[in-house]
Amino acid sequence: MDKELSVYFHDILIKRLMEVFPAMRGRLLKMAGMGTVHDPMDEVDRTSIRTEQEFLLHMHCRSERLVQEILNGLQRIRTGDFGVCEECGKEIELNRLKAHPSATQCIKCKKAAERKARFKAA
Repeated sequence: MDKELSVYFHDILIKRLMEVFPAMRGRLLKMAGMGTVHDPMDEVDRTSIRTEQEFLLHMHCRSERLVQEILNGLQRIRTGDFGVCEECGKEIELNRLKAHPSATQCIKCKKAAERKARFKAA
């Protein structure tokens, strides 16, 4: 991958990273605030709050995975491995990288991995 494209994808990954952090912070603050309710609640209210906390925690975990994918993409840019499929070693299509800059597999290998995962699950 040439220098210009590396800079382009580096900037995109940094921008996405900066978008994720405020959302993560907001969810953490909301979860922290939910734990301080001292008013008596009925079972429906407790269940509702517990469900919302679980949802926020799930979203936070997804954000953590996204941050890790972004950091891995930035590392691959630094090492010169960005845009190369980890499975077959071929170049990942530019359109795929534009749609999913943290992709580590080409379309062919990703589809094969998904088929294998579905087959295992069945």
